[in-house]
Amino acid sequence: MNDGVALTGYSGHVPRTLTIDRNRLPGWFERFEDRQGALELLGSTPESSLATEASAWTFRAPSGHLVAVDGAAIATLDQRELGPEFGTVTPPVTWQTLLERAQWDRHVGIILLRRGGYSVGIATGGRLVSSKSDTKYVQGRTAAGGWSQQRYQRRRTGQTANLLKSATHAATHLLSTEGGTGAPKTVDVLATGGDRPLLEALLAEPPLSPWARLPRVHVAVHGEPRQRDAAQVARETQALKVTITDPD
Repeated sequence: MNDGVALTGYSGHVPRTLTIDRNRLPGWFERFEDRQGALELLGSTPESSLATEASAWTFRAPSGHLVAVDGAAIATLDQRELGPEFGTVTPPVTWQTLLERAQWDRHVGIILLRRGGYSVGIATGGRLVSSKSDTKYVQGRTAAGGWSQQRYQRRRTGQTANLLKSATHAATHLLSTEGGTGAPKTVDVLATGGDRPLLEALLAEPPLSPWARLPRVHVAVHGEPRQRDAAQVARETQALKVTITDPD
């Protein structure tokens, strides 16, 4: 992939993001091009500092508008799928190419984790096919000092370790091979949500470390994760996020 897309002349507008079901995207792009002109691929730009997190594929219209597309359905795309001379192949990569790939059903591993609990699962075609959820109490912050603060910190550390241990066991059972080696089984992309530092600590656990190398998308999770949240994430993997930036 390209290391990044140099963008100038777009500082005066706040990008707006739409979540669109993949089956509705062709019509959306056709209407957009009718108004703004044919879109040309600029490249792929990482969405965050996480090296493995999904990238946005950015297009520019003759009007100057930028359209960035990302989501679980295209998170595995790279030069190997689009051609050895990425960005210069003939015919050039188009939004139609991306949407064609988006129609392939990815097997998505889901890990939602906050200090109040976790929900892990596997989704295929937007449907949650297996999952495990649990709640774990982790004490909130305290203003106490001295010995009380030290006791609180030891208790909170122990509770967090217990949460990670339980979540690791559940994720290993659902997302690993029968032998528990941590090797991915038919999973193409990882969807994570919740507390990022906790998620990174979880994915650093030896049984799950291979999952840290999968393409990743991150979703917002509010409150303690439940099975219904994992099911909602599964449905959202059928959609793509489209971010439009107007020129200055």
